[in-house]
Parts: sequence; C-alpha cells; structure tokens
Amino acid sequence: MKQSVRSPRFPLALKLMVTLLLPLLTLSCPSPFGPGRDSGMIELTIDKPDTPRLIQVREYTVTSLEIQVFDPAGDLIQEIEWLATEGSRTYRVPARVLGEYEIVVTHVSAAEKPEVRATESEKFFIQAMKITAVDIIPGAIGNINIDGSAQRAIQIVRGDLLPLVLKESQAERYVLRRMDGYLPAGTVVSEDDPEEEAAKASAFRLEEDSYLYFLDLEPGAYFEHPVKYLVVSASGKTMMVDARWWPRVNDRVPVAFVADVPDRKYILESNVTLVKPVLAKKEWLIKYPGILQLLKREAFVVVQGLLPGENLYPDSVTTYNNAYAFFDVYRGTFSTIVGLHDDSADTVLTEIDSLVEDGYDTISIYIIAHGGDNSVRLGGYSFSAAQFAATMSSHPAVEFNFLLGSCHGGSFEDDLQSVANVRVAETACAGAQSAWPDWDTHDGLADYNASDTGSEWTSSIFEAADVIVNDPALWSIVTSKATVYGVPKTSVLLNEAGYLCVALNRGLPTTLTNYDLSNRTGHATPQHYNSWEVID
Repeated sequence: MKQSVRSPRFPLALKLMVTLLLPLLTLSCPSPFGPGRDSGMIELTIDKPDTPRLIQVREYTVTSLEIQVFDPAGDLIQEIEWLATEGSRTYRVPARVLGEYEIVVTHVSAAEKPEVRATESEKFFIQAMKITAVDIIPGAIGNINIDGSAQRAIQIVRGDLLPLVLKESQAERYVLRRMDGYLPAGTVVSEDDPEEEAAKASAFRLEEDSYLYFLDLEPGAYFEHPVKYLVVSASGKTMMVDARWWPRVNDRVPVAFVADVPDRKYILESNVTLVKPVLAKKEWLIKYPGILQLLKREAFVVVQGLLPGENLYPDSVTTYNNAYAFFDVYRGTFSTIVGLHDDSADTVLTEIDSLVEDGYDTISIYIIAHGGDNSVRLGGYSFSAAQFAATMSSHPAVEFNFLLGSCHGGSFEDDLQSVANVRVAETACAGAQSAWPDWDTHDGLADYNASDTGSEWTSSIFEAADVIVNDPALWSIVTSKATVYGVPKTSVLLNEAGYLCVALNRGLPTTLTNYDLSNRTGHATPQHYNSWEVID
C-alpha cells in the first residue's frame, strides 16, 4: 500500500488554479532494510490517467516533467524528459551501488509564456531485495511520496509518537529533527552529557536497522533541557528515550541535531521558527566611575564555555564578546581582564587561583555556557557549583562576584551563598529553568531593547549596568552603598543592575523597562543574591 507523505519544503509561489493531467510516476527500488549486497534497479513508470484533476498551483497545465536521478556520490546517472502527450511510459535506471539516491523533479508548464518551472527533490535508500514505490503528482509541489521504510518510520513518528509525547509532556514548543539515512543494527546511541559516566550510562545499542529522530521540547534554549530520542526500527518497533542533551551516534554528534537553524529538510515537524542570531558586538562607552575605582586592583574573568558546533555557539560567542567588552571598558588602570573560551574554558578554576596569587583582591566572574542542575558545561567538561564554591572559599581574603548565564543557573545560589566572601551571585534563571539567546520578539511581545545582541539576560544586565555607570547620580548611590556596607563598588553595581534590568527598582532614582524578554514572557526568572542585605 502506498503511503502519502507531504512536505512543505518546496512551496511554489504560484497560487491560482491549474487544470493538468496527472501522470503517475512510480519509482521502484530496494528498501534500506533488505538483506544482501546486490545492486538494484530503479524503475520509473509514468502512467497517464484518463481523467485530469485540478490542483491548487496556478492557471497552467503541467506539460512535461524533467527528472534527474543522482547516485550516492552525487553523480547524475539518468536524465529523463516526460511529455504529457506521450502517455504512459516506463524507464529503468540501473542502480549499481547501494546507498542514498536522490530524485529531482521539475514540473514544467510551457502552455503559456513565460514558461513556468518548479523543482522539488527527495532522497531515498537503495539496498537489495525489496521494492519501494515513489509517486509524483505534477503540480503538487512537495508531494514526492515514497512508500519505503523511511517514510513508514516518519508516519509512525508523526502519527503515533509525536502526539503521545506532546500530550504527556504538555510542551508548548517543540522541534522534531531528522538526520540523513538510517542507522544500522549495532549502532550505539547515547547522550552527549559532559559527565562521561552519565553519558556511558545512557548508551543503548540498536538491535535492528533503525531511524533516529531528535525531539527538542524547549527549542532555542540553552541546554540542558528536556528532549526525547524517538527510534523506529525496520520491523516497526518503537522506542522513546528521555534525555537532557542532544544525542551522540557512535560517539559523534549529528550536525543536523545541533545546528542552530538546520536545513529545512532536517526539520520534520515544528511549531516554532528557529532564527539565526545577530552576531554584532556591542560597543560600550562609559563615563568612567572615578579615580578611586582606577586605583583598585580588580580582576574580571569572562568565560565562554561552548565548543564550535555545539547548539547556540554563535550566540554564546557574541554574548561573551559583549561581556568582555563591557568589563574591558569598565576596569581601571590597575585591573586586569582574562578571557577564556572554547577549549580553554575548562581552566577557569586554575585561572582564579592564579589571579589570587597575583594579588587581585576582587574577582568578578561571568560565564555563558550550557548548564544543568548545580553544574555548568565548560569546554565539554562538567563543573559543579560545589567546585566553584570550594575554590572561592579557599581564598577568604578575596571578594568574589559571580554571574552565570546558563540554564539552571539558580541552582548555584545555595552553594555560593554559603561562601562568606561571595559578595554577589546573579543568574539568568531559576534552578529549574532554561536560559535563552537573543530574542527580539516572542509570544507576541517585542523586546524593549531590540538592538541588543547575545543572550537575552546577559545583554539586559550589562545594558542596565551601562545606564548606572553613565549616570552620575546613580553611580553616586552605588559608591555610597559600597562605602556603607564595606563592599566593592563593582559588587553593588552588578547587583543593582541585576534588579534594574528586569524593571525591579530597589531605591535607585530611575526606572527601566524590563530589558529581559525571556523574563517578561515568563520563561526565565533571574536570581539575585548579595551578602550585605537581607531581601525578602
């Protein structure tokens, strides 16, 4: 039985009615799950029916089809031109090697001038012994229907697994991704968890040739967050695996599963639109906070924890650049700034120790990274909140400020608040929430600072800090508080900016609109701590 699979990948920008003949293109080829190693045969049958139909495309009759067949190496192995006047025709194309083939079909209407052309394509696998049928309806763009194992798997995922997951999870947003081809029996799938023992514990081996799908239940967010792996085997068996990270396949991460905005062919279903981040760096101009600040020996450590290829890497790099630029302009003559990024991010604790040895008595740490409960992923490795707390408590004469832009950042608060010399801890979200990249619009709302770039919370807190240091009255309040409580001015600045950026006024004679769109929409609740006040 032939199964229809419709794809939105080839929209034709033509919207009137067309009367056309409906030739039926049947492509028969062996299934990817067939035994044996023999080459196959592609049989293209164009069967012109007696009764034409109306298709919503335009007022044009499809007069011909141009068909190209490409082998797994991408080489053209057959070119066919079918004319509507020829009636039924059958073409046989030798498939000399096994693997993934592609058929490209161009629908042509030469009945009117200028000629109208619309092209679509589909990929399919050839191994041995089984037959797969492909139907192409001229004029019905995006409707190459392949009755084969891949399409049966898609039907199962779309019709059975996806509705079940969405009902159970009550997820508001989702993106279901596919990858090229199937995975042979024996393939090992595991979570790309930075805790290697956890990654090993998550691994499972495929007993049959199978298709793997990656369902992201918080698409667009930094990781970790709820996801599912959906598996459909050759025999139709299914498996759903709960996870928190993207999958590894034989210890390699499929690019289609981590690309910020993958090619549309890799998105099987979605109720959101993934958007490429704006990568422009923010230029800060600060009216310097005063000569006493210039004389202080402070250190700023800015960390970008993602590796190239990880989801949201471009947004993370932009976020890092903006944070680094702010502290670089803000810092005084005798202060220093250290940037750690990509595979150097995992040296952050060692770097803190080195700065203490160099005599810096106030150290502010900013991190943008993926993270989990009481953990953050830096350079592919997991670091716990307890590790940071232990490092800071081992230097009791140094005062620390800690800003964390990762998912589940609020889970760090308990550990950090237990350390006597931690002055400030500001995080992008609560312990059970995700952190988000730059949003200009979301849930029907527009960002009040739409020109910002980088992660939504980070851009907000630094823009609020920029407002404070460029206003003499506001900076005077910051310095007064620092004197009263005997804490660094930078500590007061970062704490006040943490509140001000989400429109919480704690006594400064100004009110900002809520810069953090992820907070305005209820997706993230930044957490705040300072050591000198008790705040309800």
